[in-house]
Amino acid sequence: MHLPVQTSEIFERLCRGQFLSANSNEPSQRRLYQLAERHFEDLSAYFAVLKLQLRRGEAYIYLTRDTPRSLLEEKFERLGRYFQALEVLLCYRPGLRPGQTLIFDELLYACESRTELRKRLAAFTGKSGEKNAERLLSLLRTLEKEGFVEAQDESRNVWRVLAALHYLTHMLQRTPTSIA
Repeated sequence: MHLPVQTSEIFERLCRGQFLSANSNEPSQRRLYQLAERHFEDLSAYFAVLKLQLRRGEAYIYLTRDTPRSLLEEKFERLGRYFQALEVLLCYRPGLRPGQTLIFDELLYACESRTELRKRLAAFTGKSGEKNAERLLSLLRTLEKEGFVEAQDESRNVWRVLAALHYLTHMLQRTPTSIA
């Protein structure tokens, strides 16, 4: 087994529920992704000893564990929030894909001028009296915290969609639309 020197850095990021994405703006994050991809089998075996599973998707890597039933409800609630956030972004830009950028001011203008988008954004935060700019920033920060987007240019408020977005879109495709 050959583990990279950066195994602890990889673990630190992944154990917090974050993703490693191939298209991250941060060179250190791209490097961790490349190392994890290159040493995937060895890292998988190493994490398996800790009862963790290393998984990969389309240009992203994440870590899972067997979740006790008591924590499943919390996990589903979090996933539901991610779906709500994704719904806002897809309402704004259907066909949104990793690598594309989101300009805060343009997204905010769309939320102000399009009723459906404004409703979805309000549903995401669930707080009345909050301004759309605050709601939108909350949405982007939530997605950033989990590794689905990252600030590309903070001075212009430009966000980049990361490859980890595939995780959400694949989950949505596997979710039944109705329960009979």
